[in-house]
Amino acid sequence: MSNIHYKIRDALVVQAKKEIQFAYRYKKGRMSSWNKNEDMYFGKKEVSRDTLSNVEIGKMQGYVHTILSKIDSPLIFKYSKGEASDAKKVKLMNALREKISKVDRWNAKDLQGKKQAVIYGRAVYLYYADVDDNKEYRSNLSLIDVKDFLIDPDAGGDDIEKALYLGWWNTKLSKHQLEAGAKKGIYYKAVVEDLIKNGSGNSNKTTEQDQDKKNRFEAYAGVRERTMQREDQWKFYTWITTSQEDGERYYMVFTPDGDCIRCEKWADMNNKRKDYPIWTWACFPDAFEFWTPSYCDYAREIFLAQGKSINQMIDNSDKINDPQTAVNVDYIKNLSQVKYKKGGNNYIEVEGNVDVNRVLQTRVTPAIDGPAKVYSILDGIIQSESGVTAGTKGNSDEETLGIYEGNLMQAGDRFGLLNKSYADGYLRFANLFKWGIMFRLKKKTAVRIMGPMGLEIEYVTARDLKPYQDDYDILVESSAAEAQSNLADQKNKITF
Repeated sequence: MSNIHYKIRDALVVQAKKEIQFAYRYKKGRMSSWNKNEDMYFGKKEVSRDTLSNVEIGKMQGYVHTILSKIDSPLIFKYSKGEASDAKKVKLMNALREKISKVDRWNAKDLQGKKQAVIYGRAVYLYYADVDDNKEYRSNLSLIDVKDFLIDPDAGGDDIEKALYLGWWNTKLSKHQLEAGAKKGIYYKAVVEDLIKNGSGNSNKTTEQDQDKKNRFEAYAGVRERTMQREDQWKFYTWITTSQEDGERYYMVFTPDGDCIRCEKWADMNNKRKDYPIWTWACFPDAFEFWTPSYCDYAREIFLAQGKSINQMIDNSDKINDPQTAVNVDYIKNLSQVKYKKGGNNYIEVEGNVDVNRVLQTRVTPAIDGPAKVYSILDGIIQSESGVTAGTKGNSDEETLGIYEGNLMQAGDRFGLLNKSYADGYLRFANLFKWGIMFRLKKKTAVRIMGPMGLEIEYVTARDLKPYQDDYDILVESSAAEAQSNLADQKNKITF
């Protein structure tokens, strides 16, 4: 740990807390929309004031899952040689990437990030490499909840390196981890000792970020608390900020109360590189806004209107099947007989010599088809505007091959736009991964490559992988959505 004076550390914590509040207030404007998307996706519903029926039709779930099915294939970054002499090194780098991606479960984390992007508009990942106690290289890819992540709003959405600060809540450390970190000199020993001696854990400490996430827990599980108080666990902010005094980036870990257990110059921790350990992408990127809308934001109101139409139709059907009946009580012996009973014996005893039509009169409710028409019109709007059509869902009745392939290409184009944004984020990931290898892979690691004798085992370190002169080029391969578009386009060209 670098020797930073406690006055500088305390000043940075004060600065960071102000930045957290500012960035949170800015992001708060997007939160109400996020909560509505969550409610619809997780099936949470309020009592309807417009209709007697209150049926959740599940449009949002199908919409989200359809989009995910079109972009679920993870983009693959590969390294290509800068010079001919680097051919072997490039092959080793790509083999190493393939191995580590499986160990670190990149595909599963990638899919979860895409789900966040579709619902909230953006996915945010933390990536860094380090070594364990045995000097073994470790790759660390983590999805950061967008409700925990904060960033300088003035940075815009094009390049996060423009941000003066960024960070996230909910870094969890146990008593054992704190003590071990203090022993190694990673955390301030005095601060850690005070936390453990004076505190009893803050695992159920509720910040504004936690309050925001409660909406999701309530929608999903029907509860608003999911974290049990633990005596041996603390939660922290992880924050990287630009000092107002010297212009350097500092990395900090501190509690909401300002107990800072770590404060270092980020470049000292990151082998003189100042790049943030974050890669991110948005569904609809904007050069001047980081928190941009999601697919669900654009579809939500239409789905609500469709749900209302369906419930109107159900109300109408219920009124037709169980109509209101006007009863002259002076002539009915037993009023309970007026209610229809399942299984027969549906008779009504009438007193006196009276026309039964004067005793009972059913109120006829006419059938309506307006809600069905409205539903179909809205369905056409959402399909044409979002690209989530019957064809993309796989239940199209289209029989003409040419029409089907044309629609397939259009769908590929639409979702290909999303993947272009994702590919830009993945390019940054590829660079973070490359620098992690170059700085942290000190101990020989086995990889499999195809050689002259077939599948061969090679043992590599960073020294074996560094380019000769020119740096590696990075290629990001197309996703399934773009592949669909390219395939259809290729067939059209061949036919022509």
